[in-house]
Amino acid sequence: MSISIKKESDITMLLMYITVVVTVLSQVEAISRFVRPLMYAAWGLMMIVSFFGKGRKSRFSLFTMAFSVLYLCFALFCIVCTLFGRDHLHANMLTVLVIPLIVTVVTNMSLNSITRQQFFNLALVYVSMALVFAVYVNIMYFPSLQAWFSSRMYAFMNKNSAAQIWSLALLLLFFVIIPQLKRYKIVGYAAIVYLIFVSGLSQCRTALLGVALVLVFYFFRLPTKQKLIVLGVTLALAVIILSIPTVRNYLSHTFLLDKYGESSDVNDISSGRIKNYERAFDQFKEASLIGTGRYYVDNFYICVLTENGVIGALIIYIIWGLRISQNIAVNRQYNTIKGYRKDMIIGITILYFVESVLEGYPPFGPGVSSFMFWLLCSLDYRKIGACEEPV
Repeated sequence: MSISIKKESDITMLLMYITVVVTVLSQVEAISRFVRPLMYAAWGLMMIVSFFGKGRKSRFSLFTMAFSVLYLCFALFCIVCTLFGRDHLHANMLTVLVIPLIVTVVTNMSLNSITRQQFFNLALVYVSMALVFAVYVNIMYFPSLQAWFSSRMYAFMNKNSAAQIWSLALLLLFFVIIPQLKRYKIVGYAAIVYLIFVSGLSQCRTALLGVALVLVFYFFRLPTKQKLIVLGVTLALAVIILSIPTVRNYLSHTFLLDKYGESSDVNDISSGRIKNYERAFDQFKEASLIGTGRYYVDNFYICVLTENGVIGALIIYIIWGLRISQNIAVNRQYNTIKGYRKDMIIGITILYFVESVLEGYPPFGPGVSSFMFWLLCSLDYRKIGACEEPV
């Protein structure tokens, strides 16, 4: 690599680190008014670098091309539907898809040859900002554990967006950062515990379920001997921790078991999702081909189907389906990197699949909450894995 190209690569990565910082911090309500313009400027600069910097020599991946073409098809679908009386130009998915598309293009064009050190730094920057965000939420919304126990309403209304950031940071800690911490692994595990703790305070049940399923998946990928050790340690810790009354109360309140009680049905425990699904299907029947226009329900697949009908939903389903299928190949590339825990890409895909089943916007949104998922899925891990420099 020539000196000029290396210098440009270093500048691009520095800009990417700054972009990650301001993107995560844009979710901090106290400073969002000042940080969001910086976020827009940072992504704008990344787009310029993508097309006029070293990225101009790169080609779009097949997925990036497919995503771009399918989005244009969906935008055309929304315009045509609006001409026939359905206000699809204000539909949720038309805007929700934009950020994942921009992130995919930028990553494909600008981050096509990053080193192992740069990849590690990228993960570390994201995790650090996620922890800053978690500390802010903890201080601002949950200053007293006793007050939280007595609360019967959500204190932090943007919990589901925040949960995507925290849960992905948690998985990056587990798969990428902790394996590289030679002396301070306990710090990494403490960060994981804290992110779980704040997610519990925020009652982010979907994200916690997703993380749990990722860890179960990883457990079954372990060799038999390691499985027995992990199982034994986990059971011992569970017995000790669950013997503490405060912990039991914490778990009960996190998952709203103390609110709904034993007499509650599935609809109550799911925060009314079952009834909302029934109403969504009733709406879908009235406009099954092109949908109702702007609509929301806590299930990505039902939400998209109701809002956009069979025709529009098929386009969006194809984008998500292609991403899942591509992630299988991307995961094989990621597994070539020495020193990290295997199957991270499959892990974060499982997380976002769970999110998509129980929330309306994931895996594409809302807002910038899922941007790091799309960035990680768009990296070329073959080049990162081929770089043998120590982290």
